[in-house]
Amino acid sequence: MSWAGPEDIYLSTSLASYLDRKLLVLLRDGRKLMGTLRSFDQFANAVLEGACERVIVGDLYCDIPLGLYVIRGENVVLIGELDLEREELPPHMTRVSVAEIRRAQKAEREETDLKVLEYNGEKFVVHGSSEKAFILRGDSYLGYFFPHFSFFSSVHIC
Repeated sequence: MSWAGPEDIYLSTSLASYLDRKLLVLLRDGRKLMGTLRSFDQFANAVLEGACERVIVGDLYCDIPLGLYVIRGENVVLIGELDLEREELPPHMTRVSVAEIRRAQKAEREETDLKVLEYNGEKFVVHGSSEKAFILRGDSYLGYFFPHFSFFSSVHIC
């Protein structure tokens, strides 16, 4: 096992300036965590105290409390200090309960899931929302369609 030498100390000093400050941490899977940085190491593993996960869906948001939270450094994409004197979110955002944000996440996920549609005996795979989607048949990309046009009024979801 090798020990860090004096030249290695500079690799972690950028996080030292964030100790005991409120941070926003963006993870590889897209989650956003907020909390007070209490500790870190040379691998950017970090300990957040009073951590919460901020979930945003459209104009809705929820802060889910996590407590003391250890983050593995390889999952960190971005770390930034929160300005406590500024509003964290635009005024049009609405705070909702955990149950409501989970329902909104599920609806958003279902909206973008793949669907199989049948039209005139042919099956198409459609990916996208109800406003705009793209169509695949086999391995071929057929283009965008807009479901509100009359052409797709007789399309059936399988």
